[in-house]
Amino acid sequence: MKLYQHNQEALKTVGGTLIKSAIAPDVALEWAERARSNVSTRVSREAGSAQDLDEGGERFHGIAAAKQTQQILPELVGVYQAYTTFLSALINRPVVTSPYADSALTLKVYDQPGDSQGWHKDTNPFTALLILTETTGTYGTEIEGLDGSRFNLENEPGDMWLMYGRELRHRVPSVPEGKWRVTVPLNYYHPDDLWRPEGMDKLVYGNDPV
Repeated sequence: MKLYQHNQEALKTVGGTLIKSAIAPDVALEWAERARSNVSTRVSREAGSAQDLDEGGERFHGIAAAKQTQQILPELVGVYQAYTTFLSALINRPVVTSPYADSALTLKVYDQPGDSQGWHKDTNPFTALLILTETTGTYGTEIEGLDGSRFNLENEPGDMWLMYGRELRHRVPSVPEGKWRVTVPLNYYHPDDLWRPEGMDKLVYGNDPV
């Protein structure tokens, strides 16, 4: 109960909270290796204009939209659906899976030196970021908390970062040589808030989702 209350308080003050061992570490690493072996599409984009929906941040990483993600990791579907009940209770507001089939869940593979994603906010109201690899130090996801804090996530394989996606600025710093990371952003909405900007999927995936 104390841990649950801690997570609720962190969401209120910081805008996000880390759930340890959302899935078992050995399972997470196996999923990460499978993703790394099967995700071949890459996004490569320099920083854009301030009018871009994601603040124009750079994107250099491998990516798979929902259909391919589910083919590579079919186990994710159950995880994604199961968390709606937990999240609804945690934030005291109904949470539903995404009505946008292409972007409901995405695989992102950062396995080349310099892979990164610039500062941005998510377009969905709530995000569960499943982190399949260990990240420490300066290449962990960098967060600007609602309370003015700024920090890099340090996590073990299988941890999950929960956050108010539209409110919390975050970025993926450049991955150093010899390191790699795989994450799965799970997009959630509310029954009374299903908005997503038109054209966002093309911006995220580079071309039509596959």
